[in-house]
Amino acid sequence: MPLFESASGGVAVSVVGCAIALGKHAKTEITGQYTDVEHINRLRTASSAYIDNYLNRHCQIKIMPGLMKEPLELESIYTDVKILDDRSIQAFLGPDELESAYRKKGRRSFGRSGAGRLNGMTVANAEQFLMVLGGPGIGKSTFLRKIGLEALKKEGLLQRECIPVFLELKKFREEMIDIEQKIIEEFDICKFPAAETFVASALEQGKLLVLFDGLDEVPSKKLNQIIEKIENFVDKHDKNTFVASCRIAAYRSSFRRFTDVTISEFDDEQIKQFIHRWFDSDEDEALETAEKYEGLLNQTDHKATKELAQTPLLLTFLCLVYDREQMLPNKRS
Repeated sequence: MPLFESASGGVAVSVVGCAIALGKHAKTEITGQYTDVEHINRLRTASSAYIDNYLNRHCQIKIMPGLMKEPLELESIYTDVKILDDRSIQAFLGPDELESAYRKKGRRSFGRSGAGRLNGMTVANAEQFLMVLGGPGIGKSTFLRKIGLEALKKEGLLQRECIPVFLELKKFREEMIDIEQKIIEEFDICKFPAAETFVASALEQGKLLVLFDGLDEVPSKKLNQIIEKIENFVDKHDKNTFVASCRIAAYRSSFRRFTDVTISEFDDEQIKQFIHRWFDSDEDEALETAEKYEGLLNQTDHKATKELAQTPLLLTFLCLVYDREQMLPNKRS
């Protein structure tokens, strides 16, 4: 798999380099177990396993099992995310107003014809602490996964040498939440030698990109505890990079260090890009499926359906329906 090969070289250098730099600490734990050469070989093997694990767990897209038979690679259908800039957000007083405007019929698009929107990866490179906000189905989790994927690549779009750790906050079920332990588990399952020492070293050097996905999915009774844990963890390990995501309607507490940004819904160019990436098989190219679907979606009769297509998740549903039926429903419902 080309993606794996390109990612493997980059992250292996980062992971092994980080471990070797603090090798004396790890060596203390492995003394008498195996040689230094064996230690490095184990690190390389664990690094490859970590990449494979990230690609399999976080870079495969599969929704609606009844319609979608096989998962798709994130990289194959990912469409560049656009972020609202400050001028576009100034029209809204707060999260409630922004969410209301997002849902209001006839006001699905923010900004002025695509103006005032920034490239998502550009923003990710500019901010060390980033809170990604957006409406339901707008692609927040997908954007976080993509940031991590770019960190894995040898020459990825993320201009930081760091190792991504993707944490789904909805899985934080313990009474006493230990974020560092959660990170250790991600490396331990890939058989990193002295995983606890390795993570401590990586955090100390600022080599981790920690992705906190789905703050809005945390049970309300645990929300304050999670927020406090995250803020304290970020304060303690502020050499590292942190990105979190949350639905606009559920965001009630600004993280002190984080820059809040909002994902914009798709414009016409993004919808076109997504459609052409979705229908890119040899058969689809021969039948010009993407062109036919794009033309159908732009017809006046499908104006309401086109509005739905501004939300990535709903556009995915529409592509699945068209792929199966070769037609689009006239009603939004």
